[in-house]
Amino acid sequence: MKYPSLNIGYSNFLEFRQENSFYVDKTDFIEELTTNLNKVSLITRPRRFGKTLTLSTIKEFFEIGKDSHDIFSELKISKNKDICDAWMNKYPVISISLKSINKRSFELSLLNFSEIINEIIDEHHYLLESTKLTTTLRRQLASFTEIDSNKSYEYEGQLSNALKILTRAFSQHWSLPVILLIDEYDVPLSSSYEHSYYNKMTDFMRGLLGEVLKDNKYLRFAVLTGCLRITKESIFTGLNNFVSYGITNNIFSDKFGFTENEVQNILLEYDLLDKKDEIKE
Repeated sequence: MKYPSLNIGYSNFLEFRQENSFYVDKTDFIEELTTNLNKVSLITRPRRFGKTLTLSTIKEFFEIGKDSHDIFSELKISKNKDICDAWMNKYPVISISLKSINKRSFELSLLNFSEIINEIIDEHHYLLESTKLTTTLRRQLASFTEIDSNKSYEYEGQLSNALKILTRAFSQHWSLPVILLIDEYDVPLSSSYEHSYYNKMTDFMRGLLGEVLKDNKYLRFAVLTGCLRITKESIFTGLNNFVSYGITNNIFSDKFGFTENEVQNILLEYDLLDKKDEIKE
């Protein structure tokens, strides 16, 4: 008997589907997300619970300019025609991971963040020449590509506004509000605490998230994921439009990690049900 391939460590939904890998269907998360829609949702889970894969799934489902019907065919969300018609491939999506913002100094972390912003601009280079953007906005985007890597600390104010500028640019080009996905939002803070520049990073993250998440008319909704529930008083000061979903919340409770029934179905698929007690132990 040929078993489905197990791609351990993969976190890209498109790769899972294109390579016909074994996949535990969590796509009804999208239905729950759009039904319980908040302007900003913060989802915290331990490592290896599928947070990055979930954000990748959201990106593939919502991102405009794609046709995602084939890769979602036969999955749970495809059975909800109303949601697919209303949401699938209907919005510009900005997806960013902060897992690499873990450097030994604040200056190096800022440099790394500027590189992440430039990767997004490079991927969507059409924005630099889009006639739908104002000249000022195109110049603001271009200015991120001109940051001096040896003096990244001098651009802290500019970089703290980067995500707000990106949402504005995407929104102007597509004439639609933007979906923003931020993975491992807590890594810069936990790393800065370890390397003794926590206060500087807290100030930067407060500005970065405050600019893009509070009263941003270009934002349709945002989803942030991470391991830690950072207190609202540190980086979410003044942000009253977000809801936090920890591991004890009922909403999304079965959308991350595997439930007992899902584990049993995996074992059945691989003819390993006799190992259930051993695996549980």
